[in-house]
Amino acid sequence: EVALKAAEVADVRVQIARLYNVLGMVFTADGNFEKAIEYKVQSLERWRAIGNKMYIAAVTNNVGENYRIMGDYQQALQYYQSSLEMAQQVHDVSQVVVCLNNIGGAYVGMGEYDLAIQALEQIFALSKEKTFTDAESLAFLAEAYLGKNNLEKALAAAQDAVSLCIAGDEAPFGGNAWRVLGLVAGRLGQQVTVDERVYDAPA
Repeated sequence: EVALKAAEVADVRVQIARLYNVLGMVFTADGNFEKAIEYKVQSLERWRAIGNKMYIAAVTNNVGENYRIMGDYQQALQYYQSSLEMAQQVHDVSQVVVCLNNIGGAYVGMGEYDLAIQALEQIFALSKEKTFTDAESLAFLAEAYLGKNNLEKALAAAQDAVSLCIAGDEAPFGGNAWRVLGLVAGRLGQQVTVDERVYDAPA
């Protein structure tokens, strides 16, 4: 009976931790990032008390993502790095990839293009083949190479990002992939092709 009571208490703690994270996600979707962070930190504290490292890594990353969206890249990086370390400890490769992607995006936002490329290229070393979720990483990579004025590599990464989005049928990262492709085409001042389709550079 004591063991059953303990299990019931543990289950309640897990449900509360999940609920705080869900509330944070709702406020993120609503654009209220400060409130989202407040709830996600509450969730994070509860997961730390429970001791579930996989959830600690995931929610820590989620907090960082809100800071990145707000433009606070330094604070975002602190959470991303913490999440990455935890994900590596539990050998959660998918979470490692998510963290590296977000670290790369934060470095792009800071204009630290070499560090962004370093983080993002680790993803493709871990991935056996490209997936639709790689579209965001490729878009960040294209933007980093564009920042370094390496237009050839920027174009290749942007083309791959858009191609994955087209193949994925409304992949969630399509908007950013197309945006970066447009930036590269504009810098080149010429038409670009994706999957044999030709697109004009923006005026």
